[in-house]
Amino acid sequence: MENEQKDGGARAIDHCKNSKTAVTLLMWPAGYTQVAEARKFLLNAGARILYESTLGPFTSEMEQIKLVMGIYAGEEWLKTNCWYFESPLPAGKPKGPFPGAKWKQKLCFKNGDKPLHVFVADVADANVNVWDAKYQVRQSMANATGNDGNVCMHLSDNQAEVIGLKKGLMASSTGYGCDSSYAYHTCRMLLNPFSLEFLRRHSDISDLSENKFLERFETYTKWLSDTSWVDFENLETGCKWNRPSFME
Repeated sequence: MENEQKDGGARAIDHCKNSKTAVTLLMWPAGYTQVAEARKFLLNAGARILYESTLGPFTSEMEQIKLVMGIYAGEEWLKTNCWYFESPLPAGKPKGPFPGAKWKQKLCFKNGDKPLHVFVADVADANVNVWDAKYQVRQSMANATGNDGNVCMHLSDNQAEVIGLKKGLMASSTGYGCDSSYAYHTCRMLLNPFSLEFLRRHSDISDLSENKFLERFETYTKWLSDTSWVDFENLETGCKWNRPSFME
């Protein structure tokens, strides 16, 4: 069963790397009770679910912050916290480096002892635009959980125009931009075992201001969108994952 899960994750990564219509849907712990609703949303939309898996839980603060920084890599609000006014925290604005990532972590990891759940799907034959339809299902989740819909469910952005770019799939987002979280880098982040090992490596909140940590994390996020990297070998006879250099 474990090998089937690993091989299924490898196939999902491979599909997202090559498909303009691939999407990754992530249920954060804040929406852990709504996994069935997310599955129904995809199926009702006519999406083809290729793979799904439960991950975690990720219980340390830095594991959670690194997950947020990885999912939304390249988006400036992680540093500026420019969207804070949408969902202020009872304790006030986070301080120090990456206040936006800390803010999002507090929201997404309500019920932080619960796992994440990821779906990998293809929307080539969908009967609706899932990026338009997501707002309605998010509102339903918000009503059910008392948490904002966008911290219950994350849907990767439309990668139709960026798939195949030689420099990778991660767009350069600035200012208020929040539209560069693509299926491929999200899928690799959540399903590649070396990525998960990296996210779970011990680190401290103070590392967010340390150059050594920041340089390694930047290397990691560039790898997430590197279309030239071969994640695995011999999928047909048993998946062997290739170890990335940042793991040394």
